[in-house]
Amino acid sequence: FPTATSQAATWNKALIQEVGSALGRETRATGSAILLAPMVNIKRHPLNGRNYECFSEDPYLTAIMASSFINGVQSEHVGAVIKAMAANNQQTNQHDINVNADERTLQEIYLNAFRIAIKKSNPWGLMTAYNGLNGDKPSESNHLFTDVLRKEWNYKGFVVSDWRAVSSLKSLYAGVDIEMPGPGKFLTKKNILKAIDEKAFTVNQLDEKVKHILRALVQTKLIDADKPALNSELNSPKHQTLARKVAEEGIVLLKNKENILPLNFQNIKKIAVIGPNSSEARLGGGGSASVSPFYSISPLQGIRKLCADKKIEIVFEEGCGLNGNLKVIDQKYLSF
Repeated sequence: FPTATSQAATWNKALIQEVGSALGRETRATGSAILLAPMVNIKRHPLNGRNYECFSEDPYLTAIMASSFINGVQSEHVGAVIKAMAANNQQTNQHDINVNADERTLQEIYLNAFRIAIKKSNPWGLMTAYNGLNGDKPSESNHLFTDVLRKEWNYKGFVVSDWRAVSSLKSLYAGVDIEMPGPGKFLTKKNILKAIDEKAFTVNQLDEKVKHILRALVQTKLIDADKPALNSELNSPKHQTLARKVAEEGIVLLKNKENILPLNFQNIKKIAVIGPNSSEARLGGGGSASVSPFYSISPLQGIRKLCADKKIEIVFEEGCGLNGNLKVIDQKYLSF
């Protein structure tokens, strides 16, 4: 399916809910019951390596798209995990950085999408971020996960750490329910029982954490006695058609000078296709959200197929490559 950026560019809530429902069925078809999505971080930096996974630079648009997506996923008895809370703006050194943001900035920009989406769609889970925030290490912010999430927003779902984002038992006290990947190194049975013995943590607090996890398990229907048959669908023609529809609606035409589009093939003899993104279907970025599609069609392939019976010459030039092997421009070509 198209990236979250493309989904948001459709401005079509109903369509994105349909995408969520389809991904719920595909999640079920892979034997899973929880989808670690959507990412609702706000695009603040153009070089963020995971911008493609986020909806928008606008908190409200992000929230509405995320709510529609979550409602679709969870209509299939598959849990959505909204992520990554909060202020995650870059991939480079993200484990080591500390984001400083005042409360107004947090509430109006970084937390707004989480707040609205939780109110409108009640995602079953929420994931922490890698970056520190106002001096707190990842997963250790009492302000985020206890004061805001639990007390202000009255959130009842589970809180899961991003992978290897827990570095001490402080995450337990801050509000994290699940340390990933499991088995955890810090939120262990031994450490938790010791904290209870030392009266740093109570049995009632442990019960609350268990409730957050059990609630999601019940909602997945996995522990139902009768094991109901649930929708399961993977790479079906219906899903392929839906993916294409989202891609088409996500295309934004900024300018159509002299109505050059759609192309009038009767007057065209040659088409030049230029650029490294032409010959490959680039469908997203790296990281855990990267996908290997069942099939893909590059712009160059599509143009060649469209013009195959029209006697139009197609000329392709890669231009600047993306393999990291470009030579530095020689000084003789530069003027100072």
